[in-house]
Amino acid sequence: MPAAGGPLGIPGSMLAAYRQAADRLAAESPDCGVDWALLASVGRIESNHARGGFVDADGTTRERILGPVLDGGPGVAAIRDTDGGRLDGDPVWDRAVGPMQFIPATWQAFGADGTGSGQADPNNIHDATLAAGRYLCAGSSNLRDDNQLRGALHRYNNSSSYVATVIRWAEAYRTGALPIPDSDVSLGAPPQVVAAPARPAPPETSNPDAVAAPGHNSPDGQRPGGPGNGGNGGNGPVTAATARQRRPR
Repeated sequence: MPAAGGPLGIPGSMLAAYRQAADRLAAESPDCGVDWALLASVGRIESNHARGGFVDADGTTRERILGPVLDGGPGVAAIRDTDGGRLDGDPVWDRAVGPMQFIPATWQAFGADGTGSGQADPNNIHDATLAAGRYLCAGSSNLRDDNQLRGALHRYNNSSSYVATVIRWAEAYRTGALPIPDSDVSLGAPPQVVAAPARPAPPETSNPDAVAAPGHNSPDGQRPGGPGNGGNGGNGPVTAATARQRRPR
């Protein structure tokens, strides 16, 4: 189990992946301005940092992180299969995949090889964090500008509460994130609150070990909540169904 690191603790493997991706993006797209703290905030909300850094030595998750089936059921959008089930295991409907929760079709467009392996794997933290940064930077975004930052995050998940929570967690991480050991068990994502406290404190969590209901697939402010792309379990009530109806991520 991870050592106590408080709400700003980030598993060491994930912190390294966020920083590595940000460094590479700074070289690739210096005008974009994406930093490690923004990627870490997204990763926390999407999957609780790959379920507590539950990854192998290469950075691949030890279990698949899948969002809910996007079949148009209550609170979720309908996105028919785009990959024959290759990434998400479902040949009928899509599901978001991996620690940064990519819809398969969007992974096909933005998937990245962050390890030099010659393959882009949405289940690998180095690949997924680099891809997430490239997605946020797409369209010549300047994330140093608040309006453009919010626009990029809305593309990731079209929920105002999600956007606000990501921004607040990024601000909090910049004040002093702490590396903690990777977990040897899978940790669920803690539920988030919509209203974040005053700076510089991070948003409160009611129970850091609770598993939030999955999905970027519910109307804003309603459950089930979850990560940016149709995702898996990070923001409880702060996600939106419209995220699954926007250009799928």
